[in-house]
Formats: sequence, C-alpha cells, structure tokens
Amino acid sequence: MFGFLEKIAFWLIKEQLKSIRADEYKSGWSKGYSEGIYNGRKEGYEEGKNIVVIQDERRIHLSDEIDSSIYGPRYFPVTDSMKEDMKSAVAAAVAEGIVSMPTCEQWNMIFSEYPTTCVVAGAGSGKSTTLVLRVIFMHCYLKIPLEEITVVSFTKESCKELTQKIQKVLRYWCPELDSLPSGFVRTFHSALVCVCRELLSVKYWFDMLKDEDNTFCIDDGEIDNPFSFGRLSVTQKNFLNKIYIELFNSDERFRDNVLSLMKEAVLYTPLSEKTDIKHKAFENAAWRDLNLALLLNKTWSDKGLWPIEGVSDDPVSYYSIGEKCFYANGVIKSTGQLVFLGRTIGREHLYDKDEVFNYTDASGKESEFPLNACLSLRDKIMASKCHKSMVFIDSSSKLDMVRFLAKFDAENNAKEAPFFDVQLNGEYLATNIVELMYSQASFVESLGLEVGELLDKIRPFKSKGLEFYFCQILPVFWRKVEHEILKSGGMTFNRAFMTLSDDAFWKKHGDRIKTKLSMFKHLLIDEFQDISPQIAMWIRAIHQELSRQEKEPSIMVIGDDWQSIYSWRGSSPEIFMNFTKFFPSHEDLHGGHYIHMMDNFRSDEKIIRDAERLMKYVSTKIEKKAISRREPDGDESSVNFIEYDVSSDKWLDAVVKCIYEQFALVSEQKKCDKNKVIVLGRTKNVLDKVKKAGKKFPSGVVFHTIHAAKGLQGEVAIILEDSLSVKGHIFRNRVYEATGFFSLDYDASMRDEAIRLAYVAITRGVKRVYWFAPTESTGAFKILKRACIVSEKRKL
Repeated sequence: MFGFLEKIAFWLIKEQLKSIRADEYKSGWSKGYSEGIYNGRKEGYEEGKNIVVIQDERRIHLSDEIDSSIYGPRYFPVTDSMKEDMKSAVAAAVAEGIVSMPTCEQWNMIFSEYPTTCVVAGAGSGKSTTLVLRVIFMHCYLKIPLEEITVVSFTKESCKELTQKIQKVLRYWCPELDSLPSGFVRTFHSALVCVCRELLSVKYWFDMLKDEDNTFCIDDGEIDNPFSFGRLSVTQKNFLNKIYIELFNSDERFRDNVLSLMKEAVLYTPLSEKTDIKHKAFENAAWRDLNLALLLNKTWSDKGLWPIEGVSDDPVSYYSIGEKCFYANGVIKSTGQLVFLGRTIGREHLYDKDEVFNYTDASGKESEFPLNACLSLRDKIMASKCHKSMVFIDSSSKLDMVRFLAKFDAENNAKEAPFFDVQLNGEYLATNIVELMYSQASFVESLGLEVGELLDKIRPFKSKGLEFYFCQILPVFWRKVEHEILKSGGMTFNRAFMTLSDDAFWKKHGDRIKTKLSMFKHLLIDEFQDISPQIAMWIRAIHQELSRQEKEPSIMVIGDDWQSIYSWRGSSPEIFMNFTKFFPSHEDLHGGHYIHMMDNFRSDEKIIRDAERLMKYVSTKIEKKAISRREPDGDESSVNFIEYDVSSDKWLDAVVKCIYEQFALVSEQKKCDKNKVIVLGRTKNVLDKVKKAGKKFPSGVVFHTIHAAKGLQGEVAIILEDSLSVKGHIFRNRVYEATGFFSLDYDASMRDEAIRLAYVAITRGVKRVYWFAPTESTGAFKILKRACIVSEKRKL
C-alpha cells in the first residue's frame, strides 16, 4: 500500500513540476523576447546615431616673456607707386634747381621701409641733402605728420642751416606750408629741455650760466650743444670755487688729499727713455752749468719771483762728471726736494732766441753758444740724470704751488684753499684743479655713469700718485656740486639726461607727457658718429616708452665713423658701429637696415685714396671705399708733405707763401668753391700764429680748427702740425675699462682718433692738400707719409 501511494506522490510531483516548467518557460520566453527586442532596438538605435563628442583637451600656457625690442615688427608701408610718384616729383624739382638728383644709394636711404635704419655715409656724400628728401618722403608720401618727426643735429648753427634747407624744399611739395613746427630741427640738448619742462622743475641750467645774469630757462630752441661754449664762465667758476673752498675748510680728509695731490702735481717726472747726448756736449754742459743756474736765479730774481720763502736760493749739486757738477737752482728746506727754474714762465720766454752764453769750456778756451740751446740741453740732462725728488718751475701755477707747499710744510698749517694746475698723465696741458674736476666728472657722466659709483669700482691704482689722490677728491667734490646746484633750483644737462634715461622713472612718470613724446616718434639724427653713450641711452629710453605705449617709434641715423673726433669728451664711434646692439629691433626685422653711401662729390680721387690709406691704421672701423664723383681739371695732386724745423719760425713764412700761391692759382679757375683756401689746425693757437705772420689775408682764405671744419671744404686745404695722441692716460683708461662699453682702452681710442682727425682735415680739400708738420713728427703725418712712399714704390 505504501509503495502505491509513493508512486502516486511521485507522479503528482512530476506533473506539478512539468506544469511549473511550462509556465516558467512561457513566461521566460515572453520576457526574454521582449527584452531582446527592446535591447536590440536600443543598441541599433544607438549605433545609428551620428554622435560627435567634443572634449576640450587644450592646455592653457601663459607666457611671461616680454618683447624687449623697441622697433618693429611692422615696416613702413612703402609701395612702388609711392616711389614712382616721388621720383617723378624729384625730377621736376631737379629741373627747377630745387634739389639735385639722388644717386641709387641715396634713393635707398630716402625709401627705407625699416623702422631702424643706419646710414653709413662717407665724406662729401651729400647726406644732408638726402636727409631733406627723406623728410619729404615721410611727410608727403607716408603721410606722417610733421609734428611726429624730429630732426637732430649737433649744433645750433647746423640746425639753423638744416631748417632752411628743409623749408625751402618742403615748400615745393607743400606750397601752403608757412613754416615748420617749432623745434622740428633741434639739438639733443634742446630736445632734452623740451621734455624736462614737463617733468622736472628746473629754474636754470648750470651748463648755460654766463657772466650775465641770464640764469633762468630760455627758449629750448636756443639751447646749443654745451661743448660749443668753450671754457667755463666766470659765474660757473665762482660757483665751483666756492664749493671747493668750503670742502677744503670743512672736510679734513678732502683737505689732506688735495694737499697730497698738490705735492704730486708739483713733482717733476724724469724721462724714462735714454737721452742721447754726445759726450763732448755733456762735458761742456758740466763746465757751464753752475753759471747757467746762477743766471736763471738772477733772471727770476729780477722779476721778483726768486727767492721763494722756505726755499734756499743757492745752487745745489745733484750729479757730477769728473770734477764738475750739475746744479739745481735751490732746495725746499723742509722736504729736501730740489728746485729747478725753467727758461719760460708759461708762454713767456725769458730770453731772446738770439742771445748767446759765454763760458769757459773743458779745454779752457772761451766759448759761446746760443743761450736757449744751452738751457734746453740743461733741461734734458736734468730729466735724465736727476733721480732725486724735484720740482721744475716753468709756470706761475707751479711757482704758486711751491710757495704754498714750502710755507705749509714749514708751518704745518694750510690757512686757505690752494688753487693750482694739475696735468694728469695723458693730458695735453695742465688744468686748474677745480676745472679739472668739473671736466673729468662731466666726462664720466657723458658715458652714462654715476661718478661715485664708477670710481668705487675701478681697478685699484699701482701707487699713490696723481690719479690716486685725484680719485679720492673727485666724488666728494662732485656730490657737493650737484647738491648745491639742485638746492638752488638748477640742474646740469648730464643729470637731466641720466634721470630721463632711467626706465623706472618713465614707468612712474611716462603718462604725464604722453602727448609731448609724440614729437620724438620718428627721429632722424645727423652726425650720429659723435653721439655719447649717455645720449644714446636717453634716446633709447624715450623710444622704449613710446614702444610701451604701442606708438611704434622709428629711428634713422646718418654718420661716418671715420669722422668721429670727439672721444675726448665722451663720444664713441662704437655706438654707431654697433647700432643695432644699442637700438634693438624686432627679430622679424633681422637686425635693422644698413645703407652705405660711398659716393664722394667733394674731393679728387687722389685725395680720397691718400685719406683712405691713412685710415688703414685705425684699429676699429667700418670697412668702406669711397667713389669720387668729381670730374678732375688736371691740376689735382695727392697730399703734399712739408716738414719744418720747430726751432725756427721760418716755417710760418713757408705757410704764408703757400697760402698766397694757392689762392692765386684757384683765383684763375672759372669755377671754384667760396673757400679758395681753407687753413686747418688742431689748435687755435697755431692758426693765430699764421694769421699774425700773414697780416691780412684776402677774402676766400678761411681759418678753422679741424673740429670746427666738419662739413666745410676748400679748393685747397692747408693742414698745420701733426695729429698725435698722448699716451698713458691712467685715469681715463681705468674709466673705459670699468664701463664695459668699449672694445679698446682710452689710449688706443685716442690713437685711432688722432688718425681720424687727420682724415677729416685731408678730406676738406677739393683739389689739393698741403700738410706742414715738424721734422720729428711721429703721428698721423709720419704714418701717411711713409704709406704714400711705399705706395709709390709699388707703382714703380
């Protein structure tokens, strides 16, 4: 029974499971089918969509780089049609005699599309005329307002001349133009004053103080280059002297250093080279030296200049040869320094050139010899044989120094500040101590450097000599000078240039004169080779500020490094030679634009070649070769060299004769320059000698220093004296070294400049050049004469 029931139970369970299975299968299939359709449709739908997913994967890169360039990257929008229009107008102006037709090189300058253009122009290349046409192109064709253009030249006279040229030519293109904007052509210092009027409260400019009471600011159009003024005025000297006296009396260290400098200044430095004196002459000199010393003592005594308090007035021996001795004129009692009296007091000669000196020679015979020759030999022996500390008095300044020091050492008390002359090593002449400090401080500042900061970092001197003590007093004096000038409401041009060259100053005050700066947006600068680092920094600061204001400034400079002759006052041709380094343009401009203008419309081919032959000896320069565009007449010549004996004045007669002969020859020409003969000298003194010797020269004979003759010419140029630099300028060599601006030291720079000065003189001549120089010349005269001889031999 149990088995039957068990079977029934199994069957029921089985049937039940089948029923459940059928139901679940049906339910699962229905659900799966529905889900399958749904999911399939969904997937198909999704796959059928055109989906673009945009994800921003860009990286944000914020550059902190600043474009340090000042000029560019955009060019001037010069077009071919502009050029053609300008050329057509110029051709018409040429036909009317307004301008001369430009050369290809000159057209390149006129049409320059670069915001930085450096024009390397040779002597007589017509750069001023081309500059005028550049102004025409900028205003009339590029449509630049005249109010945004400034032309800069170096002197008030050159600005006046350039203004007249521009007005004359511009009126041909713009007949309605009455006049140029005020200050359109100006000097750098005039431009500076214009800016300072808006930014700095300046009552007067110390550089312009004259002996009249004209101490307040004048119209900036009347501001000239201060170097044109020459020496300090009495008003300026009195101002500086007062400060010097105050420091001497109040600052013990300053006083001690001044006295130490004075002692060094009065000492005579013996010749380092061996003096070639024949034994017989040396022996005879010994026999007469005591009598010469006594004669000098008497001559100085007759003038009331000898004896000096604190100095023995009896001759003292310093060197012997056999039984005979050589004598000093006296000795400073307190220090034991030997004192020698000279045959001159400044420019005054104590003895006539014809005077003779009678004496008994080594053989016991009565002899006579020219007195000045005896005294000259005495000085040479003193310089070569006296190895003791000594003083050589040949000027009133040295006489005053010896008097002061002899009295000071005796009393050990300086009751008043001494004024004395100092000749630093490498300087041509001795200069009053106060004027020397002023000029050397001005020189340092013209390099864009602070006096105190520079002298603090120069290389130490090897000994406590002139330069050491000078550098001890200079920064103290100059700080006081600037303080007193500022306190009285004044300022120096140097201080203004340096203040307005400071980038921080412009960031703080630039907004105050935004509109005023627009006049400097486009600068055209003539004679750029004579610019100083200080002024270059100022120009750069002005244009940097305009660049920050997105005004896109431009600069075109015209110059000739071969005619750079102002390094002695702080200028440097290296700024011109490295133009793009000082005035950086955008990298897209590839360093700015250089144009060479080598056509020479002034001088004959022979003169040009001789001048270039001389320039081969200049160490740093832009290489170039001029092309003479002058048609020769047949009477031209190379440089003529005439040597003379300095012991005689006969050379003056030879110069006068040459002037009259050349004047007569030029007068026979059908056409000639207004200057028939131009006489050139390094100094005004030598020119005055020739004028005096010739009495009155005819019209057409002009006299100029070489520095003043730049831009001038004459049918015949007559050059006087050698062009030679003085070596061993310890102070300025240290200054040059500390600046980091220059590739050469000061001595080497001045050697180059002496040659460039001769080049400028030679290239003033149109047809002929005559050069008179002493027989013993060792500078540019000798260099060129030898070079010309070698050249002639090679031709043979």
